Amino acid sequence: AGGFACLSLMPAGSDVLAVEFKINFLAPALGQIIRAEAVVVKSGRTLSINQVDVYGVDGDKVRHAARVQQTAIRVDSR
Repeated sequence: AGGFACLSLMPAGSDVLAVEFKINFLAPALGQIIRAEAVVVKSGRTLSINQVDVYGVDGDKVRHAARVQQTAIRVDSR
């Protein structure tokens, strides 16, 4: 989710690769659905930082399972 969030702000023909991950596991991701919501914190010319929140969804119950901070680097496709 974080990589796609960064990629959405890059020029056409670009790809992104992960440079760094920091993950805080908060709870088991239980449920029928695992949902990730990503936000780009800073988008630079080559490096972008995003934050992802991961939730386990079981019916009406939503549990915050993890928070991720990722740094991604832009690479131009050949």
